[in-house]
Amino acid sequence: MKQQNEKEVQELPEEHRHVLNEIINAPNKHITRDKLVMKLGKSQSYARTINAIISDLIIKYGYIIGSTRRNGYYLCESNEDIEKAIYTLQSLNGGIFRRIEVLKKAKQNK
Repeated sequence: MKQQNEKEVQELPEEHRHVLNEIINAPNKHITRDKLVMKLGKSQSYARTINAIISDLIIKYGYIIGSTRRNGYYLCESNEDIEKAIYTLQSLNGGIFRRIEVLKKAKQNK
């Protein structure tokens, strides 16, 4: 897992740094997207931007951030945290796959 230190956090773009700091300093380890929007003083439309920023933090910058539908985002600090993050993504992926299959069937029946 990537260690986050002040130097690394400072090298991020400003918006990314603010989002990451809120995740790192979240009370009870988790923070929802709505709370992130509120803490950053942004409008609800900023929620999509937060999704993109978190995706960048994970894919582009290597931060291990997980999420749950109920509790929100969290920094993965253990293998158990990573397993929970993987489980959440797999369950989302399964739902998307089933929706794709229904749409393909509908297309064939038209």
